[in-house]
Amino acid sequence: MFSHALRLKRYFWVTQRSFHIIGLDINALDYHDIVKYPVRCFLLTVLTAILACAMANHVYDHRDDFGEFADTSGMLLQTIIALWKLLIFLLKRKEICDLIQSVWQWNINVSPQEFDIISKANSQNLTISMLYMVLVTSTVIGSFLVPLIYMFEFYRKYGEKIWLPPQRGRYFWDYSNLIGYSVLYVCHLIGIFFVGAFSIGVDTLCPWLVSNIIVQYHVIYYRLRDIAELSFRINTDKLNDKIIECVKCHRQVLNLSNKLENVFAEIIFIKFVISGLLICSLAFRLVRAEVHFIDSHRFELF
Repeated sequence: MFSHALRLKRYFWVTQRSFHIIGLDINALDYHDIVKYPVRCFLLTVLTAILACAMANHVYDHRDDFGEFADTSGMLLQTIIALWKLLIFLLKRKEICDLIQSVWQWNINVSPQEFDIISKANSQNLTISMLYMVLVTSTVIGSFLVPLIYMFEFYRKYGEKIWLPPQRGRYFWDYSNLIGYSVLYVCHLIGIFFVGAFSIGVDTLCPWLVSNIIVQYHVIYYRLRDIAELSFRINTDKLNDKIIECVKCHRQVLNLSNKLENVFAEIIFIKFVISGLLICSLAFRLVRAEVHFIDSHRFELF
């Protein structure tokens, strides 16, 4: 059992690390302990919310220009999704903690043959999670490199300095100088870092739970196959006990499925709506006649 737990922790590394970066302990046994570093989590959330307000003010100022909205709404909508995920996560942290512990206990209390099935599914999920982490990290890095590259190219061609913010917004200080721009750049760096880390955490936690619930059906199938093979070699009472045990396990899996749906329903709904809006905005952006380098690349990243 101990060796099983050690192997499963390795497969859970991406999700665990992403939450830890922003001050959350997804492996906590008690839901009160999930927020491991409350000050860090609070500061990151507040800073991200302030940046979202600045970007939202800019979008509101240009509410009559859908083209401007399409150019500048990518990061704003992703930030809204991240903040919404955090809100739901904190409100339902007890249910999330219970769900993770239930899946975890199921996975480690199995036979070696059954654990091989679980280990294979978790290995595949880890590969997908790491690929997603690389893609999100590349997006975050690209969102900061694009304005710097554009500023450098503009200075090289025209010999003039421009201060291009990582994301358009109505900010609360003057960033048309080195100090002001540096502060803005660092604030955006921290804010987008929070959005990326929390998105990786939640977006890999849900597939991990789904894959581990699905694999439990494979384990039940494995047990039923063994029962069929042993049906002529054991007495009726033992056979009935094994079948009853499988029925109980099936009910537990159905219960976990219902809990998973209740926990992530709001997150998935809002993500679906906002992602649909992003896709429509991107389609509008791509068919516009005038395409500006910095705007097109900045929006397409998100």
